[in-house]
Amino acid sequence: MSRAARFWLALALLFSGVMLIWQIWKVRNPRSPVKSEVLTATSEALDVGKDQDWIRDFELTERSGRSFDSGREMPGHVWVTSVFFASCNSSCRQQNAIVQGLQRRFGERHVRFLSITCDPQHDTPSQLRAYARQFDADPQGWLFLTGDMHYIRRIAAERFEIAAQNDVKLGPGHSDQFTVTDKWGNNRGRFLWREPGQVTALEDLVQQLLDESEDPSRSSSVVEPATGDSQDDEVPPEPSQPTAAVG
Repeated sequence: MSRAARFWLALALLFSGVMLIWQIWKVRNPRSPVKSEVLTATSEALDVGKDQDWIRDFELTERSGRSFDSGREMPGHVWVTSVFFASCNSSCRQQNAIVQGLQRRFGERHVRFLSITCDPQHDTPSQLRAYARQFDADPQGWLFLTGDMHYIRRIAAERFEIAAQNDVKLGPGHSDQFTVTDKWGNNRGRFLWREPGQVTALEDLVQQLLDESEDPSRSSSVVEPATGDSQDDEVPPEPSQPTAAVG
């Protein structure tokens, strides 16, 4: 083989090696483009001051693109709330499979389910629509919500006592928890769906709340069936730490 042929062969091998290393790097460091969509309710981060009230009613963007207002839409409904993110292919899918079963059981009785993303940068309304179709989610009874992450973190912690985060290094994470709220907006139970018997206990509580005709908080303290502790709407307890979810 001539010296020129050996030179070009060596150059080709070097180029092939560089391309192989680049392809491996791309696989390990994906950077998928994110479709930009304007969120109708919470496009700006909120400045939380010491004197700011705890969140009770809130607004987020539903997967349809419309603005969701809990204070206007939820009175009169029993509702079950959880936090998830669409790129999680393990625990979040298990969690939402449970919600799917609850929807089949209680959907006709107008129980509503709120699934709030803790990865709003990627979980745009269009992404949530595609995700919801995988679970045959009723667009009226099972709502998928997104918005500003700072605001979502506050809603999860203050309104539902669920830990939610989106760390720069660790990524999104949340508690494996359902919070059940009655027709008058009182949180009545928190259930860790991974623990034995907790989903059954949740179903029993939902059935109980559906049969209620008066706001129990007006006559007595609301007792949380999952733990037996009295609930204070003014100062919710510190939420549990997020469970690391593997995508």
